[in-house]
Amino acid sequence: MTTRGISRRILLAGAPVVGVTAAVGAPAAPALAAATGPVATRWDFQAAGDGVADDTAALNRALAQARVLDFGGPDRIYRVTADLIAGQATPQFLVGTGAIIRFSGAKHGPLRLKAAAHQVSGLAFEGIDPAIRAQAGGKAIIVEDTAPGSRIEGCRFTDLAESAILVNPGAVRTRIAGCLFQHCGHRPPLGSDGKLDTSFVATLRIAADYTTLVDSHLLDCDWGVYFRGQPEISYYECSGNLIVAGADATGTSQGVSNGRGRSGRIENNTIVGFVDNSIDCYGCTGTTIVGNTTEGGKDGVFIGDEVSVGNTITGNVFRRPQRGVRILAGDPLDRSVTGTVVSGNVILQPTDGGILVQEDGTAQVSGTIIADNRIDLQDNAPGDFGIKVVGAEVTRITGNHVYRSHLHGIRLEGADIAQISGNIVQDPGYGWTNAADKVYDGVSVTTSNRVVVKDTVVYGSARWAVDVATGSGMTVTGTRWRATQNGVNLHSGVLAADNVGW
Repeated sequence: MTTRGISRRILLAGAPVVGVTAAVGAPAAPALAAATGPVATRWDFQAAGDGVADDTAALNRALAQARVLDFGGPDRIYRVTADLIAGQATPQFLVGTGAIIRFSGAKHGPLRLKAAAHQVSGLAFEGIDPAIRAQAGGKAIIVEDTAPGSRIEGCRFTDLAESAILVNPGAVRTRIAGCLFQHCGHRPPLGSDGKLDTSFVATLRIAADYTTLVDSHLLDCDWGVYFRGQPEISYYECSGNLIVAGADATGTSQGVSNGRGRSGRIENNTIVGFVDNSIDCYGCTGTTIVGNTTEGGKDGVFIGDEVSVGNTITGNVFRRPQRGVRILAGDPLDRSVTGTVVSGNVILQPTDGGILVQEDGTAQVSGTIIADNRIDLQDNAPGDFGIKVVGAEVTRITGNHVYRSHLHGIRLEGADIAQISGNIVQDPGYGWTNAADKVYDGVSVTTSNRVVVKDTVVYGSARWAVDVATGSGMTVTGTRWRATQNGVNLHSGVLAADNVGW
């Protein structure tokens, strides 16, 4: 037999090894047998590995009797039509150097990991020919509740109609690393009733705490990775991955979707081309979103819809989204969003605006910090603003650079208790050629209360450097402006000092 892909650590552990490859000639394995125990070959389990014969039963016999299976190289193709079960009570190792498990049939089953922490490495899992995908179904691997600590590393998943991997809630500490996923999670165009199936399926669905997805490529996705627990998922990590939407992605497609996540970490991913949000945080708490690069989509990062507390968005680059960051709370009252930090991000050419914080109805957005971000608009899109806060409480906007917003650089509407300090707003109202349309300001405050605007620098294009139209308890100090139409426009009762052009 062959033993390609089996690590020295596994061999020295004394685990029985089964070869299921179609090697030529009888196995010469006395040394391996002495190190690991009895060695079984393909003849023992009669796996053809030719891509034609149905090897389901042979592989299940092997899985039932041995801890280590070497599937061989890419010249071995194992056709599977029903579930494969890795279910021994001690960890099993399924290894290969590119051997292919090819799923076939309308209801093909996945590889199910159960009863112990198993390891799958170096295998390729393929669906059927894309031209006849409407006949396909099933997943590649399901990590059952009874298999916490399982590892899936260095594998390839291609053309699977459903999620390539499903990690069930009990399978905590599962690790998925260095894998390639291509065109997985796309349902067939017709359901069993012959009607169009418009529901989404993610390339990966992860529901277990402490799960890690690292250093993998998710390509041609509908949705990318979907983190959802029952009712929540905690302490998970998604880092160093490339996640790219497919040409047939649905209008609701998202790159990394977090539902009721707790203490998750989304770090150093590249996320490209999704129609909806690149990173979506639905009712998350303590999530850290750092160092990611996104391209396109509705929002680079969305926070809200349900109670969301203490999330941090820092050091990311958002290229050409509709909005870089959006924070939203709406009815009912209990859907508050508090303590969000948006800092040190670069937002390039958004089509709607840089950062939007919005409170609707009876819900509350409070304690938001927007600091040290660079928002580079200069696209002359009809709706682009720099930073906009609507109806929120206790907001701090400090140290940001807003460049060439088509509308206001920084805008407050119906906000209460806000500090706007140390920002640079360059060329607000950029792109308007008609003098009657040049009505946008560096900092604009309306229907708001208890707002401090201080140490603001505004350069060029603006109607007013700072305009405070209505509200009470206002202070405007330390404004510096140059080449604007006007300096500061303050209604009576505003405390003003040291505001000068230069």
